[in-house]
Amino acid sequence: MTKPVEMIAIATAALGGNEEVLAAGIFGAQDNYAALTVAGAATGVAMESITGADNPGADALTAAVTVHVTRTINAESKGLSVRMLVAVTPQQIHVWEWSSTGIGDKITDFNRELTVIQITKFGLSRHLNLLDSTRTNPLQLTGTTAFFSSESGGDKSVLDLLSRDD
Repeated sequence: MTKPVEMIAIATAALGGNEEVLAAGIFGAQDNYAALTVAGAATGVAMESITGADNPGADALTAAVTVHVTRTINAESKGLSVRMLVAVTPQQIHVWEWSSTGIGDKITDFNRELTVIQITKFGLSRHLNLLDSTRTNPLQLTGTTAFFSSESGGDKSVLDLLSRDD
């Protein structure tokens, strides 16, 4: 479990201590729900034809693997990783790859003054869309506000800070 203070320290170190990190959280690439639905249905049909029976345990494992693979393909098709560290400084929004081993390569950054920020609710998640005037496609991320998630504290701090920019 990585606490918001630890995420801020990681982001500060990645920036070489040159910028004040106001908030940091772990976000995911927004899912492609059509692709998840199609992949899930296709995998379910394939598994039933292979095994010839309904096996709830195998079905659950197959569904989890299908979701993970589909999310990975979706993120990579956008030049992203499945999970990302998002850090907000007074002037910038920085985004790095994030994995179980920690911070990875920097993906991108946004000038806060030039970025349109859109935050929408999606169940216990929040969709965060970032679009600046120099890009044609928004960066579409998903964070969590679920009280039981170890990542919600950092995500909430990023979302709260960015929602004040609107």
